[in-house]
Amino acid sequence: MPDSAEKTSIAIIEKTLEKFFRRKSFSCAEAVAAIADPAPDGLAERVKRLLDSDDRLFAVEMRYFPKKSFFKGKKFLVTPTEEEIDEGLLVPGHRFAAFTSPEVFPSEVELKEDGTAIFPLKTIDVPLEKYLRCHLLLGAEQLSDYLIAEDAENKARLDQKGAAAQVKLRVFDLKKFYRKHNFSSGDALVCTIADWGKGIIACSYQKAAERPADETYYHALSQGLDTQIAVFDDMHEIPEQLGWAHFFADAEVLENPALSLDEFFLSGDSLYEIDFSGSYSTLVRAPDDSAPSPESGHTCECGHSHDAQDPEDEEEAIPDLFSLDGAAGESLAIGKILLSIGSPLTPVEIDAYMLNAAYGRNMQFSDLFAELFGRDTLPFESAAAETSFLNYLEDRHERLVQEYDRVGDERKAQLREILLPMVEQVHSFEEECRELHGEKAQTQLKSALKLEKSIDQTLAQLNDPAFLPEEPECEKLGDEIAELQQELEDLRNFEEES
Repeated sequence: MPDSAEKTSIAIIEKTLEKFFRRKSFSCAEAVAAIADPAPDGLAERVKRLLDSDDRLFAVEMRYFPKKSFFKGKKFLVTPTEEEIDEGLLVPGHRFAAFTSPEVFPSEVELKEDGTAIFPLKTIDVPLEKYLRCHLLLGAEQLSDYLIAEDAENKARLDQKGAAAQVKLRVFDLKKFYRKHNFSSGDALVCTIADWGKGIIACSYQKAAERPADETYYHALSQGLDTQIAVFDDMHEIPEQLGWAHFFADAEVLENPALSLDEFFLSGDSLYEIDFSGSYSTLVRAPDDSAPSPESGHTCECGHSHDAQDPEDEEEAIPDLFSLDGAAGESLAIGKILLSIGSPLTPVEIDAYMLNAAYGRNMQFSDLFAELFGRDTLPFESAAAETSFLNYLEDRHERLVQEYDRVGDERKAQLREILLPMVEQVHSFEEECRELHGEKAQTQLKSALKLEKSIDQTLAQLNDPAFLPEEPECEKLGDEIAELQQELEDLRNFEEES
């Protein structure tokens, strides 16, 4: 019997935990007892760190609820737009992201009509603006990565024209389904989650007149999202927020859904809006003065108007993710410039490099710029873009250096120094994938982009001056980073085997 947590191998721990992932719920104590009884010193803390950092679990009050078990058999609605119906397609976009693993890209979802074959995918070439609203709840930061992973050609197009670009999207071909059911606006697909981890969804047709009343549903899901916001604030990106909101909501929400996510969040009278001011986009309560007035139509106790919305009004509520104002607009605009000059860096990564240089007592902006972008002339689209980019970097560097807290950053810097070389390796791998063609290269690129997203989320946490982790939190982060290192190694091994 092991006499220390270190002697209990990670392989034994993970193998045992996988059995618990088949349950509806379990406690850390139950898992520890199954691994080793009596438990060696430190094992409980180690297992808890692993469970708390596993995004396959909902963790509440010392119990863990596997998402695969929680979502199995649950239902949600998808309401295609009139354009999608007319063209016989369904854009996956954000429609399934809250109900499937983050490892499943939107177009990797397997969608099928109950008891029939999987709906085929087809590629369309359309202006991004046409179906932008179908992607809003993925979050602004993920949109470019998703589009590039869909088709490598999209990168050059986005570099040139931003939201006005033509893009290639893989969409579900539902022409026969729509025709069979005489599908029209207001009708819905009732989607049943067959497998959260693999992204397998079965759907059936629901006529608009047969859909349940939405007042109780709206109130219940609002309570679920309000709980998520109160508990986690801005810790989660939008798809994860929505997953938690459905977990916190009454069971009826996933048993007899009355509204699609599009109807709940993207109508002009929604109680929520997308906040672009943080490290990534999140859903927040809309200001009170933007709540619908009684004159706007029937308003239930939750404050939501259920009258039909003018489509033109809905379009006005959709932000242009490539031309936002304020801090979010600045960050996204800089991200677009980085793409246009061929740099794989993100604003979060640049901040991390700046803080790393400050920790190393290298405060010279010119040295940092050369390290990140070289000394050759960069291919800016215009003098205005160059000026905007340089001003942003210089101002950002000056502010971070002036506010730098060496004592508070001591523990975080050690973790950051592990992550930054990983960023470089992931960028190199992504570039290799983009130079290749074929399904295998696209699959590898998607895996690399998912890994970079996870690395950036950790860097954003470390970059936050208000985040001052104690030793246990650093150990937990260290375990999470070790898992990211393993993912990177697996990517490299897969590449060599290929």
